[in-house]
This record gives sequence, structure tokens and C-alpha cells, in this order.
Amino acid sequence: MEHEIELKLRVEPDAADRVLRTPALRGLREGRARAERLVSVYFDTENCALAARGLALRIRHSGRSRVQTVKGPLANGHGGSLQRHGEWTTEIAGDRPDLDRIAEPDLRKFLTRRKLKNGLEEVFRTEIHRRTVPLVFGETRAELAFDHGVIRSGEREEPVCEVELELLEGDPSHLYDIALMLAGELPLCVEHRTKSARGYRLFRGTQPVAIRAGGLDLAPAMTVRDAFFAIANGCLAQLRANEMLVLEGQDPEGIHQVRVSVRRLRAALSVFRQAMPEREWDLFRGELRWLQRSLGPARDWDVLIGESLEQLAVEIGRDGNLDALIARARAERDEAYRAACAALRSARHTAFQLLFDRWLEGGAAGLEDGPVLPFAVAVLDRCDRKLRDAGRNLDGLSETERHDLRIKAKKTRYAAEFFRALFAKRTAGRYIGALKRMQDSLGVLNDVAAARALMAEVGLVDLPGAALLDGWLAHARVAGKSRLAPLWQGYYASRGFWCR
Repeated sequence: MEHEIELKLRVEPDAADRVLRTPALRGLREGRARAERLVSVYFDTENCALAARGLALRIRHSGRSRVQTVKGPLANGHGGSLQRHGEWTTEIAGDRPDLDRIAEPDLRKFLTRRKLKNGLEEVFRTEIHRRTVPLVFGETRAELAFDHGVIRSGEREEPVCEVELELLEGDPSHLYDIALMLAGELPLCVEHRTKSARGYRLFRGTQPVAIRAGGLDLAPAMTVRDAFFAIANGCLAQLRANEMLVLEGQDPEGIHQVRVSVRRLRAALSVFRQAMPEREWDLFRGELRWLQRSLGPARDWDVLIGESLEQLAVEIGRDGNLDALIARARAERDEAYRAACAALRSARHTAFQLLFDRWLEGGAAGLEDGPVLPFAVAVLDRCDRKLRDAGRNLDGLSETERHDLRIKAKKTRYAAEFFRALFAKRTAGRYIGALKRMQDSLGVLNDVAAARALMAEVGLVDLPGAALLDGWLAHARVAGKSRLAPLWQGYYASRGFWCR
């Protein structure tokens, strides 16, 4: 079995002719570029039995040669954007899979089962024009492949325009260094999807869906460093899984889950503040704050339209003034979505992802270590104390103080979710649930304030329909405030699951 470690970058099509001529490559090239046309045919059963096992089976046509490859995932190091695969490759004579030639016994036994073997069919293919350049970066040897072509499955197709940086020998983190050099001169985005993942999506005819945060498998025997890797990679996985949903459309849940992933990652940096080196903490915190602010207006307009204006329209029936206000709000939302997509495609966001992933790949240099359990207890104690202090005068809080209380409730909830697996107590769920209910109620009040600010910012407060919205928001504000006291009591009564 061969190991493949690579980093993929999407290239804007109008920059395709500049990829191999960019000055960033001048000092790295170790030979001439070679060009080839590759047709790769992927096989699976109708119900995608290979994909269900994390496997991809292809036959690559290059001239007269036929090369059969089976790929499977490998452990992903410390996480990040590097794609690691195991490959079993052999030359074959025909255009159909020859599974008996696979050298690995267990893999061959699985693939040659009669039902699976007889059910193999073409599910999709890639037709790629590839130009490849060997690179040297210090002691590291790599290969840059620029792929331009198409993925096809039946009548469905989508274009490919990407750079693959494959490690031949040396330090994997140097792939990030090369990518950062290229991203400084070309419009690039980190591509987290493999060609096979994109092909399977075409074959199934499915659309991307929003992905919520997954569970974290932390254990008391872990170190602080282990816990940080697990938490940070969980946040990044959620961000990556939802980015394309935002870029490909205007699904409100997509932008919401991207913002949730950014908030969770910001909370993780806050939780590990005392353990992180100052330089990385400042850099990553600043970039995440910028990204969250770039995505905020799109989400705020979604909430205003979906949870206020459209519901108001349902309640009162057709109203010309309200219809005009909704139309203007949707136009503003469209503009906010364009800005959000621009941020996700920006050189700044690409650089942030590469820098953060490079730091993780290098073992998070400078991150202090030690047993995670006492660290988690200290974090939860500190978060809970700050939250209690912020809510002491609950009824007399100003709008700014309620906003601060909401932020502290959110950070405390994320910290509890991060570390809950370390404590074998059912009360963790009650505590997190109580925090979520209080956070949601505070969120309604924040949405009311954000709605009024949005309307004022774009000059919609003087439209005739705005008076109807003001009444709706005022009602929501009164109802939200009335729920706070009992929710606070529920939170207060559920505290302490981390105490031993």
C-alpha cells in the first residue's frame, strides 16, 4: 500500500492560465512541467457499497495504459486540510476492474465477494487535463498538479479547476507553506472535497445539506493538547462541511451553521486561552472575529425576514406596505449573502485556514500541556462564575448588559459541551439544556435589537410597513424579557456537574 498526502486548492477559472506561471513557483520548480489527459472511471454498486466503506475504486486511462486504484482514508494526523489516503495500485489489461490483482488479502476478499463484484458499474468519471510540476521546498519534495476538466455522472456534470499539492517526501506541513505562497498571488480557496466525493454527489443527485456540530469523544486520560485537537478539529469540520452550502445557494441554515462553527471555534480559543501561545491566539482570534462579522448581516437578515416579517405577513394577511418592506429586506439580504460569499472566497479566509491548519499539523507548537480533567474543571468554574456575576441584577440589566449576559451564556454552554464527556453525570445534559434555553431567550432579545439596527442602517425605518414591524418586535421583546427570570432559575439549579 502506498500513502498519499495532498492538499487541494480551488482555482478561479479566470486565473487558470496563471497557475504554472506564478512567481511563487520560480524558486521551487525542479524540472519541466509535463502535460497529460487523464480519464478516470469510478466503479461501485448501485447502492454505493464501496463508498459506504470509505473506499473508491477507479480505472485511470492515460494513453493506452490502464491503472486500477483502490483508495481508502488514513488517520488524518492532527487534522487540518491535508487529505491522507491509502492506495492500492496495479496495472491491468482491460477497462473493467480486475479485483483478483489486488495484493492486500483482506481488501481483495471484501471486493471479490460475488454479489459485490458482479454488481459493479460505472457511477461517474473524471476527464482531466493535468499539468504537473515537481517542486522542492527545503528538504521536502512535492508535486504540483493543476487539474482542469469535468466530473460526469450520466447527464449531470460539474467543472474541475484545482491545484493538488502532493507530498513525495519530507515534512507535510511544508505543503501549507507552498499553498500560502500560491494563495498570495492567485485567487485560491482550500478544497476539502475529493473528486470522488463530488462524483458520488452527482451520481446520487443529492444537494448539500447543513451539518450541525458533531459529538466530541474526549476521555479523562487525555491531555490538554489532545482535547484541543479534538475540539478544534470538530469546529473546523463543521465549518468546512457548510461552506459550500453557502457558496452554492442561499440556504439560511447553511449560513447559520457556518456562523455556529465560527462561534464554537472562537469559544474554543477562549477556553484554551491560558494554554495557547500569545501570537497564535491573537492572530486566530482576530481572523475569526472578522469572519463572524462578515457573515453576520446575512444571518441577521435571514432572522428578520423568516422569523418576523414573513410571520407577520401570515398573521395580518396581505398588506401592500408590508409587502414592499419585505421586498426591500430581501434585496438587502441578497447583498449580504454576496458579501458573505466574498468573505468565504477571499484570500484572507484562505490564509487563515492554511495558517491554522499548518499550526495544527505542526503539533500546535507552544500549546501548554498537562492532564485535561483539572484544566476542564478550572475552565467550567471560571465560565460559570462569570455568567453568575453577569446575571446578578437580571431585571435591571440594560440592553448592552443583556447582550454581555448572552455572550457569557453562549461561551459557558460551549465549554460545557466541549468537556461534558469527561464527566460521567447525567446532570451535564440538564445544565447544557438550561443554558441553551436561556441563551435562546436572550437571543430573541438580541434579534429584536439587531433588527432595528439593520432597518436603521439601510434606511428602512421610515417606510410605511415599518410601523407594523415595530409593533411585532415590541411584543417579542416584552415576551422575551418575561421568560428570563424562570430560565435563569433553571440554569442556577442545574449547576455543578463538573464538581467532584
